[in-house]
Amino acid sequence: MKSKRFIVSSSIVGAFMIGAVAIAAGNFADAEGKWYEDAANWASDTGIIEGIDGQFAGGEDMNRAQGVTMLMRYNEYLMAEMDLMKADMEAMEKKMDEMMNEGEGEEEMEEMMYSAHLTGAQEVPAVDTDAMGMAEVTVKGNMLTYKVTVEGLTGDVTAAHFHSGAMGVNGDAVHALEAFADDMSTGTWEMTEAEMKMLQDGGLYLNVHTAANADGEIRGQVLMPLTLHLENLSEGTLSGGLVVVHTDEASLNFVGDKAPEALEPLAEWGDASELAEMLEGLDGVVAVYDTEAMTAGQKMDMMMKELDGTMHVSVIAMYVGSNDGYALVDSMKLMTGESMVAVNHDAGTEQNEALDGGFENGQPDADKTDQENMDNGTATDEDVAVHDQLTDDLLKAMLK
Repeated sequence: MKSKRFIVSSSIVGAFMIGAVAIAAGNFADAEGKWYEDAANWASDTGIIEGIDGQFAGGEDMNRAQGVTMLMRYNEYLMAEMDLMKADMEAMEKKMDEMMNEGEGEEEMEEMMYSAHLTGAQEVPAVDTDAMGMAEVTVKGNMLTYKVTVEGLTGDVTAAHFHSGAMGVNGDAVHALEAFADDMSTGTWEMTEAEMKMLQDGGLYLNVHTAANADGEIRGQVLMPLTLHLENLSEGTLSGGLVVVHTDEASLNFVGDKAPEALEPLAEWGDASELAEMLEGLDGVVAVYDTEAMTAGQKMDMMMKELDGTMHVSVIAMYVGSNDGYALVDSMKLMTGESMVAVNHDAGTEQNEALDGGFENGQPDADKTDQENMDNGTATDEDVAVHDQLTDDLLKAMLK
């Protein structure tokens, strides 16, 4: 950092130093009470004069030899004082720099976020249970803080631990969780370097035990959350939609079947609320998130915490310039590096007109009511199919 220096002129220093000298009293008896008493005492204290037989001898003449000697002594005095002044100023400058730069150059410990999604399917061997759990983990330095919540267990938690071990591999318990109260455990763990490395390498998992499942009823790997990156690839607008985390039991792919009633509001005018409610009640659906509408070229990121190696993520949104067309990213594996371009679907609930043809052609209008948007266009009762008009790429999803 550039130093903030104070530049002091020599004349100011000289005046400052002369005025700063402490003056002792009574060096010369013959100077006491005289107008030059302070000056005489100062000159004696600084070593410039020594006096004559203990007297100042103020009335005596000064010869040339005495004059140059006094000047030399005065110069030596000034140089010594200047050196002290310089040292003091350097010390002051160093202190000011330290104050101004306090904290600079020191790396503040970054807080890292991890999570775990606990299910019976991750136990080795797998446990058939409807129970689930979620862990939120933060690490700052070597201090880990956790909050673990569970639901649907066959009984009370008998024990819970962090274990060493990769996904699909059983390992030793390395740290016990605090007792659960109201299906929640919170606590801290001061980790060793080896334990920190296990965490960073994905080699720690949480295991929750019950009386019915002594070896563990639900388990989840402790991993850094993934970021789901969404991008509107089209030249139009995608409605607000849904991001759905689910297992193999659930699917948003309705091709070949009649559209669920809850799909129509999304497909025809971009209202995802009924579909979200329907999906939340399905087996295998772990979480449902709303997304905002995205204009042409817009990108959006969201954090995904439900990680266990068996999960999928699906994304659905209406293409606003269509009658009942929507983009579906179908069951993308919830793993780093996965990406997928949506397949465009026709809900089969309204006759297709020219793309971007406007409200009179059955396409939604934000200024109209839901009922008006539902009643415009020509209703049909066809199976959901891959769209034969929406052939351009509309939506891309990527996990990183």
